[in-house]
Amino acid sequence: TAFWNWLEANRPAARFMRDVTPDIAEGFIKSLVARGLSGQRTNKYLQFLKALFHELRKPAKLTANPFAEINRRKQNSVSKRPLTVEEIRNLIETSDGEIQTLFFIGTFTGLRLGDAATLRWDEVDLARGLIRRIPRKTSHRRKAAAVVVGIPAVLGKHLAGLHRAGPYVTPRCAEQYLRNPSVVAHWIQ
Repeated sequence: TAFWNWLEANRPAARFMRDVTPDIAEGFIKSLVARGLSGQRTNKYLQFLKALFHELRKPAKLTANPFAEINRRKQNSVSKRPLTVEEIRNLIETSDGEIQTLFFIGTFTGLRLGDAATLRWDEVDLARGLIRRIPRKTSHRRKAAAVVVGIPAVLGKHLAGLHRAGPYVTPRCAEQYLRNPSVVAHWIQ
């Protein structure tokens, strides 16, 4: 759709696939770069359009694929460095409330944000020192397996000191995460 919208706005005379020239194709890809799309995102558009024009070449009566000669863009991936032990300690010590609990859970269990934010008390066994949870990422699968994670003493002590107000360990974070996960990520940031 993005390509057809761009055509309509920038090259309205190109009404059919056979009207799309290599210059038009290059212009669209350059417009994606100008909009600030990453190399990876731009390449996804390019790959899709190459395949689309290739597959429909006969029905569209194309003499050539206008995207065929366009080179993929360089993909500069942004890697995140791991936090140091001191940085993690600082995060935990300077935070409070449910965000502090999320830092504790994430640090000492390795659970993803969504799993930490929606962790239920019935998945936490403080007596045995275990968390048993089916990760949200795989919960839709028919035979999703539970992950069993040991609870280190420092996390167990923190969890034991929490007030239980409902089924979730962090009720406010769980409610918000289930409604809009990006808000919880914003709180953390």
